[in-house]
Amino acid sequence: MADCNHNHYWQKVKDYNGQLTVSKNFVETYQAATGLIKWKDHINVPNPGTVAGKIIGTGILISKNLFLTARHGFNSSLSFPRDPRIPNSTPSLEFMVKHIEICFDFLENISSAVKINIARVCKEKCVYCENPHNDSVIDYLLLELEGFPGNRFTTIKLASQDPAVNTTLCIIGHPYDGEPKTIAPGIVKSISGNLIYHDIDTREGYSGSGILSVNGDKGNLVGIHLEGDCFGNLNNNRGIRSTVLREELAEFI
Repeated sequence: MADCNHNHYWQKVKDYNGQLTVSKNFVETYQAATGLIKWKDHINVPNPGTVAGKIIGTGILISKNLFLTARHGFNSSLSFPRDPRIPNSTPSLEFMVKHIEICFDFLENISSAVKINIARVCKEKCVYCENPHNDSVIDYLLLELEGFPGNRFTTIKLASQDPAVNTTLCIIGHPYDGEPKTIAPGIVKSISGNLIYHDIDTREGYSGSGILSVNGDKGNLVGIHLEGDCFGNLNNNRGIRSTVLREELAEFI
């Protein structure tokens, strides 16, 4: 969830002009697959606390009703949120999925976004999530959404091959500060263990965003972003490789 917005090398999707090495047509084609993860505006439990409406992170539609993100965004030992019922406590994933929603088409005002409920958790894993230096990290959360939002919004499948070093990439994600969806470009720096390393100028809230390879106006989902190198310890920003995720999620894709 780290904020590595050092160079401000990004633009809002709504205003994107095609000048950041990624074509405007590419962004228009793939941006709709990206969704904002947030607590619902009204949490119907006794003593709901103050998390209502708070942003958790970003994720991406990989099929008509499957939504993929990073598990660590739901782990309060690493980051917000806390259990709204009990101060300084950890909410269960079961509790959270009942009280969060996925917002699509948040390009300008959150009030006009399409909000989708979660049907169930399909699969999740968080191994070495606390250790950004470990190439054996496995960090994902696959959610089934109610209805079939992929019939309305773009979906993008997990790539079956890793991209080459220096391949152009981009992340389309939702900043944690509540700004509308943004686009940020970069390149593949290396592949190591379970991870893909990149130099995209990531922002807090991008955790769980799809890492898209760019080939003209065509794209592939080559990873899920996990963390930015805010303190110069990782050499580059990192995500979990789609090829690893395909093995982990083979029963669903």
